[in-house]
Amino acid sequence: YNGAVETYEFKISKKSVSVSWNVGSYTYTGNVLTNPTASITLVAGTNYELIVTTTNEFKNAGTYTFTASTDDTSILNNYEISNASKDVTVEKGSVVITDFAIEGWTYGDTANAPTATTNFGSIVYSYATSPDGEDTSTVPTNAGTYYVKATVLGTDNYNGAVETYEFKISKKSVS
Repeated sequence: YNGAVETYEFKISKKSVSVSWNVGSYTYTGNVLTNPTASITLVAGTNYELIVTTTNEFKNAGTYTFTASTDDTSILNNYEISNASKDVTVEKGSVVITDFAIEGWTYGDTANAPTATTNFGSIVYSYATSPDGEDTSTVPTNAGTYYVKATVLGTDNYNGAVETYEFKISKKSVS
């Protein structure tokens, strides 16, 4: 009886796993935002958190491509990871103008300056004789009803805004 040895070559294929992304809703705030997270399920009920990166600072309005990866060689050697990149959009922020006011004055007195605050950008004030009238940077001096507009121009990161406030320059009493 002679023994025999046969050799068979076989291959164990990598198991396919798809990245699960946890992506929130993102709006420009002026601050760096928190990256989305990503994980893969290797065994039912066991999630493995991945490293999530992007090439640009995650702050400004626009679209970012994130990549999920791992440096764990046992995962890299045994799993084929799909859906490893994700596009995430940061929407433009909204300008909010608050505490907008101006106190009227009497003809001939020193003009009062408008005040307001904003969450983004710089406020530019202009004046008009009606709410939709032609704007001018010149402060009115004659008695009457006027409108001051607080304007913040939009940018790539936030939409602009305009608020209007009515005020009066009273007639001066003469005796």
